[in-house]
Amino acid sequence: MNISSASALLALPFASTYAASKWGVLGFTESLREELKLQKKFQLKVTAVCPSYISTGMFEGIRLPLLMRWVTPDRLAKRIVQAISKKEENVLTPWNVLPVPIAKGLLPRRWFLTFAYRDWE
Repeated sequence: MNISSASALLALPFASTYAASKWGVLGFTESLREELKLQKKFQLKVTAVCPSYISTGMFEGIRLPLLMRWVTPDRLAKRIVQAISKKEENVLTPWNVLPVPIAKGLLPRRWFLTFAYRDWE
């Protein structure tokens, strides 16, 4: 289980070093998963956890983007345990993080960026 972030799925203006570290965790997880498959070690599973804003105090005082909500540590822990039991490859939480990879891949870049950063000035 590797803890990444929703910031691994899209650019994070003004926090590029944070985003880069989270992209690295996601890339490491995906690469390790493929290595295990190629080595036929099917009993081993690797999961990347990509939550949005966790209510730990790290983001205290910020205004959440439109439609975003806080993820509590307790809820995230329960979601991780569920993912382990279901052998999920990725955990994207809350619900509105789920469409990010699909939207990023399907929408024209300008449309995606307009939607993703509409609250930024």
